[in-house]
Amino acid sequence: MAKSTQPSHIIICDASAFRALRCERRRYQGLGWTPLSSREIHLAVSCSSANANCIDYDLLEQLGVWSPGEELHLLVNNQSKRRYTGPISMHVSSKPLPMGSLCNIAPEIDVLSPAMIAAQYANCHSFGEAYAFFEELCSEITFAEPSYKDWLAGPDSEGIPSEELVTESSTSISIPKTRYFKCEAALTPNELNNWIKRINWCPGLIQARSIAPYVLGKARSPMEIMMFGLFCLPMSHGGFACKDGISNHRIDFSEEATTVSGMPYAIGDLVFPASSEILEYKGHPHDSKESRIKDEKREAGLSAMGFRVTSINNEQIKDAAALEAIAKRLYRQSGLRFRYYIDAYRTKQYQLMRELTTWMRG
Repeated sequence: MAKSTQPSHIIICDASAFRALRCERRRYQGLGWTPLSSREIHLAVSCSSANANCIDYDLLEQLGVWSPGEELHLLVNNQSKRRYTGPISMHVSSKPLPMGSLCNIAPEIDVLSPAMIAAQYANCHSFGEAYAFFEELCSEITFAEPSYKDWLAGPDSEGIPSEELVTESSTSISIPKTRYFKCEAALTPNELNNWIKRINWCPGLIQARSIAPYVLGKARSPMEIMMFGLFCLPMSHGGFACKDGISNHRIDFSEEATTVSGMPYAIGDLVFPASSEILEYKGHPHDSKESRIKDEKREAGLSAMGFRVTSINNEQIKDAAALEAIAKRLYRQSGLRFRYYIDAYRTKQYQLMRELTTWMRG
């Protein structure tokens, strides 16, 4: 029998969708995907197929969806469409996909939307890893897609910041050296949270709903995301449950603050207006003389505005006792009492640290 030459309408899902998302954000500093309407999603799913002989693998490789030697994860709507031909790995969704769950990236090629990828990620990763990925989607950074080679990060990536390698401490927390890329946010925290609230079903929905309300967005480095999680997530998941933090918040200076600092405003990494406290992660880019002078002027301006700035370095961010001392002050300044309401809280804190650093490793 002759092989079919009809083009396949394919829906990229699972690890291939995750790969495509990171590749698109890394390459183009944003997403160029076209969201599909509910009607278009229904039609796409009904037409979905996985004829391995009719898939344009060269195009998929160009789009960053697939690389030779990897599996290609495709979604179909019933068991009769299953194929067991390499490199295809089939996934069957017998339930209708929710609205806002698909985007088009090329003719006859659709992919799970960023929000749907987030929920799917939450379905197969720990709470801390999923939280960090949600923050990544809502922030101005992304990591490289899986199988990305270091040789690609050559002259074109100069100026891309990376975190220091921190040696393993007695608590067994090791912060990896990471390469990340600047890009536009794929979603806002409100968009992600509202989509997750609105839908009735998708893989990972329960954990996604428990994570979404804590996503701050606007992070500018992986270490900021780690700091956000450690201070703002609930104690039951290893955080310190500090309320009402605002990420990368602009504080416009008064005339006095401008005079003392020479700046019209400052951006605080993690601002707690109720306690007039700002937490700043200080990695190696702040070690130069010029950076120190700029930071001192900036902090003088913030002090004139009534804010206290606390810097957190590489050693402190993996020391739960040190972070607890800072959290207690935040509570006290807000007129609240700091009290643990869970058992084994220290174990949970270090578990959260390990999960966040696992996400950094990709």
